[in-house]
Amino acid sequence: MNNVVALNASAAMTPTLSPIMFKAYERPLFYTGSNQDHQYHNTGHKALCRVLDDKPVCLNVVRDTYKVVQNMELFDAVERGLRSGVSETELRTARIRDKVSYNGAQCFREYIFPDIAVPSPERDTIAFRVIVQNGFGTGAIKLYSGAIDFFCTNGLVLGEYTSLYAKHTKGVSINDFERVVRGSVELFWKNKQFYADLAGKKVLGDDEVKAFLDHNFGERLGARLMYQFRLEINSRGRTLWALYSALTHYSSHADGEFALRNTSNDHAAATMMKREKDVLKVTDDNAFLKLAA
Repeated sequence: MNNVVALNASAAMTPTLSPIMFKAYERPLFYTGSNQDHQYHNTGHKALCRVLDDKPVCLNVVRDTYKVVQNMELFDAVERGLRSGVSETELRTARIRDKVSYNGAQCFREYIFPDIAVPSPERDTIAFRVIVQNGFGTGAIKLYSGAIDFFCTNGLVLGEYTSLYAKHTKGVSINDFERVVRGSVELFWKNKQFYADLAGKKVLGDDEVKAFLDHNFGERLGARLMYQFRLEINSRGRTLWALYSALTHYSSHADGEFALRNTSNDHAAATMMKREKDVLKVTDDNAFLKLAA
């Protein structure tokens, strides 16, 4: 599920327009005895639930020390950071894209700023974006700053050093998200030269590239990435930028060669975020840059 709204719109934070603006409830857990004649209270755990389509849905079972951070609370803190870190004009044109997986057990909000942009090595621009991940029993609160290439709509995560991680414990504080968001814009500008450098570096032969892809992604996925790389060469030349674009195409597109498996779980948003982090890990490694001829 996903939804796109404007950050400056007053309706952006209303539950009716966004699949992530629901409330998670804490509920006690009980289990039935062997004779089904008595219920016993589980004092060490609790259930996290929500209402979906007018029905209660259990998102997860967690320990009783787990601290729920509601989406509304988290995104309010993030947006305070955004408002203090970008100009009014940049804020006015920003867009929000919301996605959920597993009935809302994992939630993602992406902020895209088309007016905070650097030239792409191609015909368009690369714009700043922030991705915030919240979960209910499925992991920590995370924030990633990154970019999106408007030429091919490929998403880019800039590096683990731009991320923030907070566990769901009773002492969790989301105030740090404001500080990190403010600094993320500066980190985005510092990556401007990185894209130009990739476009100016020629790549080694197919054998070296194939070995690199197979080592990092396995032979089956490596073969599909190699095919995508050859497609990128047609418009980008045989450069590291073409290889980088092949990898970010995989992390941003869920169709064609990289279609998602059709399962009963709504896993798309979570799977695509995992792809982005996998690509980040590979492109952050020196082995990627060593592919330059």
